[in-house]
Amino acid sequence: MEQETLFKGRDKRKKGWFWMDNDYLNGYAKYFGAVGTAIYVSLCRHADNETQKCFPAQETIAEELGIVARTVRKYLGIFEQYKIISIEREKDSRTKKWLNNVYTLLDKDCWLRPGATVAYGKTTGNKQQKPEATGDKSQRQQLPNKETHINKTHIKETNIATPERCGYQNPRSEYMLKRKNEAKKKVFNHYSGIPNKCALCGIEDFEVLTIDHENLDGNKHRKENHLSGGVATYAWLIRKNFPIGFRVLCNNCQIKIRKNQYGIIENPSVAGKEINDLIELFKQVNPSYQKLFANKTQRAALERLVKQHGFDKIKWAIEVLPKTNRIKYAPTICTPLQLEEKLGNLIAFVQKERSEIAAKKIIKI
Repeated sequence: MEQETLFKGRDKRKKGWFWMDNDYLNGYAKYFGAVGTAIYVSLCRHADNETQKCFPAQETIAEELGIVARTVRKYLGIFEQYKIISIEREKDSRTKKWLNNVYTLLDKDCWLRPGATVAYGKTTGNKQQKPEATGDKSQRQQLPNKETHINKTHIKETNIATPERCGYQNPRSEYMLKRKNEAKKKVFNHYSGIPNKCALCGIEDFEVLTIDHENLDGNKHRKENHLSGGVATYAWLIRKNFPIGFRVLCNNCQIKIRKNQYGIIENPSVAGKEINDLIELFKQVNPSYQKLFANKTQRAALERLVKQHGFDKIKWAIEVLPKTNRIKYAPTICTPLQLEEKLGNLIAFVQKERSEIAAKKIIKI
């Protein structure tokens, strides 16, 4: 008597199943990795059997797989690049709001093969090392996938067709590049005139020119305004009607400014040379005055003082410090930032002492 079967096999006559191409699992799955494959499986599950179209929200796919929506967007873009799917973006004609994207699963004859074999768990866009390289004993070494040689589904590794070889370009990338160059040209025309050129060396190569923060506070400015650089910075300048404090420099001049030990460049602008000359005057009251050259906060304080009071008046204020710092009750000033904070006190003290000199001839400054 045969043993009674305890388990029941799947019945394809019942509903609740979907299909996907064998070619994907026999070659493409190892390129896109487990996460990418899971996202493609989710698209197959949502796709209509007749039209092969689906429109699940990215958040829905992420929730199904226990991942974040950002990862879903990343792999959807990769699938579109390799023509595994097409993405249609539409707006509601009445509310003008973006609707869910419509994804069409393309026939395997349209697919482009990725350009490199992925091994040791590496997926497109993610780099992982071998377990023995990282020393992680908890990570199991992953062996190459075993390929099932179904008729006409085995993919050879020679003559791989990449998107570049097939002449395919992402239209979104072309649009973003065009938008960036238009904004960049508009900003450069304002800050450097026509033709666009570097404010220091005069080079007119548009490809090597970039916008520069005169106060050397680019990181602070981008963090405060939540700018990622590039298009975002140019758009911000246009939106704010081209504020002061910016100039056009080439990449070489920017590197010279930031790599020089004291912030002095070979061909400094007039404003930069004046600031360096004023910092040099602090030598009499600050033994560590050389650190002031590369200090953005101290340089910015001097630039504000010069802009508000003029170069000659600030030079006089610094030259008088060696005498006033030795006098009792006089404000002690050793840095440009202290000078900015106590300039009023310094001027009032000097005027008071001069009045006493004229009346009693007690102190001479």
